[in-house]
Amino acid sequence: MIFLGNGATERKYKDEEKYLDISKLKEFEQITTIAYVHDVSVGRTKMESGFVKLFLKDCNSNVVSAILFDVENFVFSGINIMQFKHRAVQLRCLVQNFKGQISLLIDGETGIKLYDDEFDYNRFVGRMDSDLSIVTEDAKRLVADFIDVESWKNTQIDEIASGAIGAYGRVVELAYCKVDKYAGYFAGDDARDLRMSFLVTAEWYFRYLKKQQFVSVVGAVTAYPCMQAISQVLENDNCKIVALDSFSAVVGLSAPKHLFAHLINNAFSSVLLEMKLINRYGSMPMATTVYVGGVELSKY
Repeated sequence: MIFLGNGATERKYKDEEKYLDISKLKEFEQITTIAYVHDVSVGRTKMESGFVKLFLKDCNSNVVSAILFDVENFVFSGINIMQFKHRAVQLRCLVQNFKGQISLLIDGETGIKLYDDEFDYNRFVGRMDSDLSIVTEDAKRLVADFIDVESWKNTQIDEIASGAIGAYGRVVELAYCKVDKYAGYFAGDDARDLRMSFLVTAEWYFRYLKKQQFVSVVGAVTAYPCMQAISQVLENDNCKIVALDSFSAVVGLSAPKHLFAHLINNAFSSVLLEMKLINRYGSMPMATTVYVGGVELSKY
């Protein structure tokens, strides 16, 4: 059981304040609050004691971690920890500063339970809008009728922007803007092949990410069916090999080889990193530095 400690002041949220808001947290404060669980992971301490790490989203869609120790006792009580993922929860916890980042220490006895009352999931999960009109127009012109723009704009992908709804659509919008400018350097079939390879990669990367959310085995097991589908869709298309090269690079199966695969992979990877930086920056305290995707990020 976790004892929250002497000297901790407790504040119970009322009305609007009952929802977790990272910007209002104070170190050593003991709180009872409501949040959304974005993800759950488990591990063991150096003393071989189990713990659970919850990634919570507050009412402004910012992410903060919360730790629950003494997991053996918690599980023994009959509560399935994974049931909290993508659900609203009520927590009793202590606010702490760990390595320059605000985090929460959950009371191991009474600290967490599902919250079943009215809850605005969209507010916590977050939403990103996108303008995919150029992508849609080019898809029609290229007869790329396999893409599903509406799904890109209305689906939650855990890996992108901490699961904000529509974030994948924003990724495609920004990445296509880069690739479309590159297409201006090429003429005729080359420009067409670059754009078509991007659209194919974008659609099947989306399908790949959706599947990854529901399977425990990652990588090739999920990627190869997508590659088979790409081969069928582009069976008589000159850009099939380039599209497969691009897709394999974006999902991390292999390094890009063709120039167009390099351009498409760089467009996706740069946008995804930029979005990670923006997302992390929002929950950072002032005068702190962290590393995101191998890049140093400071807030001052």
